[in-house]
Order: sequence, then C-alpha cells, then structure tokens
Amino acid sequence: MLMCKKCFNIGVDEKCFYCNNDVFFVDDLIAPSIQLLNLKHYKTSFCCSGHISFCYAPYITFSKRYPFIDTPKYWMHIDTVLCDYQNAKVSALYLQSKCKNQFKKAVEEDHSFIESLALLNKYIISLYRWSYSLESI
Repeated sequence: MLMCKKCFNIGVDEKCFYCNNDVFFVDDLIAPSIQLLNLKHYKTSFCCSGHISFCYAPYITFSKRYPFIDTPKYWMHIDTVLCDYQNAKVSALYLQSKCKNQFKKAVEEDHSFIESLALLNKYIISLYRWSYSLESI
C-alpha cells in the first residue's frame, strides 16, 4: 500500500493526488496505525506488519525518541540506535518476547495459518487502539 510522505493519505498513486507529494510503501495491516501516528506527529521511519511466510514479527521504528507513558498491549517500547549516518537514538516498538515466541510457534511448529493470522491481527489491532488513544504532540 502507498502512503503520502506529507499528508499521510493511504491508497495514493505514485504521487499523492491530494498534495502531489512523494509516497512510500507501507504494509497493509499496519498502515492505519502508521497513518495515525504520523498525523499525531509521532514520526515513523521504518515498520513491518509482520509476515507469516517469513515468521517475521511486526515492529515500528520512529525518527526520534518519544517518551511514551504506556505501550500497546503485547508490545514493548525500547530506545535503539538507527544504523544510519546520524547514529541517533530513536524509539521503537517491538512485540513482547512472549508474544513473539507465541507467533513464531504458531508459524513454525503448529503450521496453522489461521492461528498465525489471528495472532498477527490481535497484535496489530492492539497497536491501532493505542495509536488512536495517543494525544497529538
């Protein structure tokens, strides 16, 4: 899915038809949360909605450090260093280890696509609810 880099509209073409700005690719499941976070001025840098086929858990990396008071259910907030020219500390949200292991087990051991998808959706819905509840900065 494509999202505008300036106004964060979802589903735009190669250029945003609202503001004619450039766009970036964002995974469909996580796109509504990314849109909300950016509209509330929590600028994101990288994200992934998780992938069952690769057993890859969802995450979000922000463009700077944010002092989040709470985190979404099933998620943890960490400060990390981006591997870029700035080497700056930034905030990131990752699945809690227990949830990540549960997701990995569902994908690798149980081979249950439905269970894996249900877990992934549960984590993404929790992220969306949290993003919705955040105050703008």
